[in-house]
Amino acid sequence: MVSYFSVLSTLVLFSAALIVVCVLYAWPGFVKRHGASVLLAASACAAVRLILPLEIPTSLLVRSWTLLGPSLRVLRANPTVVRWVVTVWVVGAAVMVGWDVFVFTLARRRCRSYVVVEDERVRRCAERLNVGCPVLVSTDVEVPYVAGVFHPTIYFPVLELSEDAIELILAHEAEHIRAHDAVVKFFFGIAATVLWWNPLLHFFRRTVNALIEMRCDAKVTEHMDEVGRLAYVTALKDVAAQVVRGRRFPALALDEFHAVGKKTVLQRRAELLLARKGKPPQRVSPAARCVLAALFIASYLVIVQSAGVPPAEVFEEKNGIYYLDDFDGSEVGKDKNGHFIIRKTDGRHELYVDYEFNRYLTEAEVASERYNHLPVFEEDKQE
Repeated sequence: MVSYFSVLSTLVLFSAALIVVCVLYAWPGFVKRHGASVLLAASACAAVRLILPLEIPTSLLVRSWTLLGPSLRVLRANPTVVRWVVTVWVVGAAVMVGWDVFVFTLARRRCRSYVVVEDERVRRCAERLNVGCPVLVSTDVEVPYVAGVFHPTIYFPVLELSEDAIELILAHEAEHIRAHDAVVKFFFGIAATVLWWNPLLHFFRRTVNALIEMRCDAKVTEHMDEVGRLAYVTALKDVAAQVVRGRRFPALALDEFHAVGKKTVLQRRAELLLARKGKPPQRVSPAARCVLAALFIASYLVIVQSAGVPPAEVFEEKNGIYYLDDFDGSEVGKDKNGHFIIRKTDGRHELYVDYEFNRYLTEAEVASERYNHLPVFEEDKQE
């Protein structure tokens, strides 16, 4: 079941996960010790949690009496505010979608206008690597990148590199395709469009791009010795230097230009590769997988909801049950003495004593002499 509060809890948990990933990425010691893969795995868990904002029957409902309840009352008392918030959200998302479509169209048109040239070195490298997509070399391309989410194409610039260096760079781009990194970037791009008001997500996109580059570096150099990794780092630096010298305009396609062109990120990638000293790249350990799985499952066990008691005048008594039209969280009169039962939309009964949740009651307990004198408030199904 998906409810207003399960979506709200999901957004809060998703933002918290982004903060944790960004903080751990900014801590160089963590990435060196555990690698980038564990942070990408955590990002994947956060993405799945965002897609599935479910409220399960076993979820523990934590009712907020101080924040969510008053906030919900204010919104219900001012429906115009709600409409304006929704309007601004939708308009903002539409503007973001329009801008993304414009950028994509401009990039696609630019790609089609590229003057493609023959480069035997690139062709031989692509054959040796068994690259399963078109590899186009053009003087109009500034930086090697992969374009296309479902039908990728590698665009390669004309660079003054040795054939061995070209093969290393091309292997890097081919690894992006094998790992479906464009799909990951596309998903977080869609999320940033829908949740445009969340600045954490826009910052996180740069972080996840850098993590993807680090994971790709580790995969390409997995079986290399120290000399091979040094040659790989040298090739990356040579490409970055030539890109900076010959840059005419920023790349607009979904590539890793920002991750390669920024010196600070490139330095971190180089340091991470050279710090391995013959050790294999760090993978997601079984312990880390267990922790991520436990946190993912635990995120579904708690749902925060607004709490409060509806005013007595909005209820109509039918067969001992008080039905409400507007469950807005304000208090009933003192004659109710703060003791009541709330019947949830899923059939559970919550006992409240002095306006505080006490425990869940069974159907038999609700009908017993001990509790049958208490008013039963049936929660609005729209909640």
